[in-house]
Amino acid sequence: MIKNKLRQNVHVYYVATLLLIISGALPHAVLTIILLNKGLTLSQIMLVQAGFSLAIMLSEYPSGLLADTFSRKKIFLISKLFMIAMFLMVIYGNSFSGMVLAWFLYGIANALDSGTIDADLINHLKEGHAELGLSKFIKNNNRLSFLALLIGSTIGSLLYYQVGIKFYFLSILLTLTAIGLVAILYDEKNMNKAEKHMPAKPILAQGKAGILELRHSKALKMMMGLSFVGQFFFQTHYQLWQALYLYHGINQRNFYLFYLTFQIISILAYSMPTPKSGVVHYQRVLCLLLFVFAGLIFGLYSKMNVLFIASYILLVFLFTIFDYISSYIFAKNVSAAHISALTSLKSTCGRIAALISLGLSSFLLNFFSVQTVATLNFVFATIFSIAVVLNFYTIFKNRKLVFKIKA
Repeated sequence: MIKNKLRQNVHVYYVATLLLIISGALPHAVLTIILLNKGLTLSQIMLVQAGFSLAIMLSEYPSGLLADTFSRKKIFLISKLFMIAMFLMVIYGNSFSGMVLAWFLYGIANALDSGTIDADLINHLKEGHAELGLSKFIKNNNRLSFLALLIGSTIGSLLYYQVGIKFYFLSILLTLTAIGLVAILYDEKNMNKAEKHMPAKPILAQGKAGILELRHSKALKMMMGLSFVGQFFFQTHYQLWQALYLYHGINQRNFYLFYLTFQIISILAYSMPTPKSGVVHYQRVLCLLLFVFAGLIFGLYSKMNVLFIASYILLVFLFTIFDYISSYIFAKNVSAAHISALTSLKSTCGRIAALISLGLSSFLLNFFSVQTVATLNFVFATIFSIAVVLNFYTIFKNRKLVFKIKA
């Protein structure tokens, strides 16, 4: 009975995730155009994105504590109401302050969503099917996310030139459909026996307990550190890849092909197999990948566009694999009691890094080329990721990893 409910919940989550990511991805390929048409400058657009990251940074950990203390399903549904409010503000707002507020609401929506029913399902899969169930769920979830991004951005780019900003009404419709599916079909009751018999804790006590778990877990601290430094790569990629391609003289009419390529290689990255042995040498794999990154960065300076594009795409591919392994390790080592709070805290660390990266990049672009700024971010992410891994693992003294995968 519980297995059937778990299977139903997973399927409902997949469908809802597909609808929600498509709704959010509709403007991805034309977002800069939308904001420019609303009278914003490029500098103001960067501040709008910073407002998004700031909202997540301020609200994600508190929202994770709420999800661990109260109903994760209800927190998830509330987050989607914030999304709808954001869509309406984008449709009807035309000022810089209005867009900052819209993206601030967007950030709160993302913060509330983090560590809700996804964390609920991870707990159930860890309890029931451990290795295979959790690994399959993480892979499917990320592949589905990238597929939805591909579908949403493609549909959005086509619709925008037909109906303009009104395509956000489709985003609202898809979000309302997802809300209905989860509200009606997602069964939160009597699923996790461990959580069912766990006495409720006050929010502050829950937070202290989560921090205590983090302090005593090398695996979790390592993932927090990697989440922080990894944002220097991903934020640079998200915000500057188009400018970097233009710097190399690549035709902007082909940008949609590169966007689709990024989604496809991300799907491939999250399809890579995870080791299934009892004690897994994850850290050696992470170190190997990071040292490969260092070599690829030199390819970004090639005057041959083919070599530049190949190096860049491979960098994105390998960093995405790295991110997948990191997410897997975190999910396997975090406890059911504090999964929402610590997942949110991990994301908050990433958002702090995102704000720092965006701010520094915005400043440095006044003095250096986009090539130099992007390279500095990539080098920083690579070097400090290596430092984080080596800090928790004496690679020359002990070849066995501290992360044990429970069967």
